[in-house]
Amino acid sequence: MIKADPIFDLTTQEIEAVVGITVGVACLFSLLGGWLNKSIGRRWTIIISSVLFGIGSINLGIAKTLWELLLGRAIIGAGLGIASMSVPIYLSECAPTAYRGMIVTINNLSITETDTNDV
Repeated sequence: MIKADPIFDLTTQEIEAVVGITVGVACLFSLLGGWLNKSIGRRWTIIISSVLFGIGSINLGIAKTLWELLLGRAIIGAGLGIASMSVPIYLSECAPTAYRGMIVTINNLSITETDTNDV
């Protein structure tokens, strides 16, 4: 939990910024995701989002300051926004017709988090 981490010692506003930046950047990059899907295809768009997830995760793993933490969360938000536009479409295109709805629904359910106590 980041609240209890003595390395960062964040205020309430800083914690809100760390949590909110991911969602805000994801919202912006979801707009880019549609354009990327059309321009370079879903496969390459998903690869780009995966690379962003990797870079953001490494950044978060080595973060020592609030700004490094915010940067890592923003990079992950960019990957999340792009992936949220690409993966459901890619899954529905690859799935057999009989299972298409179930596969996309399971994907959506698997990324929905209900426990918010980990912040």
